[in-house]
Amino acid sequence: MSFARWLGKWRSRAFLDRAASDSTILLAGMGRSGTTWAADLINYDHSYRVMFEPFNPQRVKKALPFLNIQYMNPHAQDADKSASARAILSGRLRHAAVDLDNRGLVFRRRLIKEVRCNLMLGWLKSLQPEMSVVLLVRHPLSVARSLIRLGWEDPGPDGDFQVMLRQPELLRDFPVIERALRGIDGEDRLQRLVFQWCVFHLVPLAHFSEGGLTVLFYEELLVDPQQALGPLFASLDRSFERDRLAQSLPIPSRTNYLNPGHDPRATDRLKGWQREFTAAQIQRTYEILALFGMDQVYPAERPTGFPPPDMGPPDRAVAR
Repeated sequence: MSFARWLGKWRSRAFLDRAASDSTILLAGMGRSGTTWAADLINYDHSYRVMFEPFNPQRVKKALPFLNIQYMNPHAQDADKSASARAILSGRLRHAAVDLDNRGLVFRRRLIKEVRCNLMLGWLKSLQPEMSVVLLVRHPLSVARSLIRLGWEDPGPDGDFQVMLRQPELLRDFPVIERALRGIDGEDRLQRLVFQWCVFHLVPLAHFSEGGLTVLFYEELLVDPQQALGPLFASLDRSFERDRLAQSLPIPSRTNYLNPGHDPRATDRLKGWQREFTAAQIQRTYEILALFGMDQVYPAERPTGFPPPDMGPPDRAVAR
């Protein structure tokens, strides 16, 4: 065993997780939406045990019952998946990669950062009702820009696009997905990514239509992170030190592969996609959002998406 691997395994066991369910945050978002940076801001004082993407079945044995992008109806009953999810959410899971960034010895707060569980957030909340669930939302073209630049969009049979469409429960619960599918060009990479973005956000907004979900806009974090995080911290009955939080703002996350060392608040993060795509591509993006009834999340006339509209899902978006 290499020293690095040994060190990772040692770190994953060299602390005590004493966080209760009501001291646990599940921070979810689509890949490349800024969840790692948002987690760093929430954990600016290092008081949380951060569990980095524990629902990755390709890396974490405990997550093997789940697809890479798994849909679960909030009322679904599945003994194997429930047992695995409870082990992860409760903090019983220890894993070198999941616990890579933790340096403390005793944690009384837990932050689970994930990009694979948007489609089962309601179900996870049903397993641990006291847990706080946070959804980070970033403009679809900003997300697509990052994914395309990194070459992370997989059009093959095991890519997110196809995995979602092979889940009959998802298509049954959200018939709008198949209707919208007929309105896009499935061979077009950008259209596939925008389609995925819509599904990734439609489902949790519908499952939490009665409340229980905190929505953060990536763009608001860039412009005024203290204001954006204020309500979340208040809901957790947690104050924050403005000076210490401010010191964390310019520090890029370890998943900032495109511009390491680059201040994540730079203007390029907010509007860079407007230079990346053609007017026709941008127009097509808003047309796809409209197919899902989600064109008010990021209206064309307010492309940065804030101040945010009422985040309750439009009736036409979740019509059965």
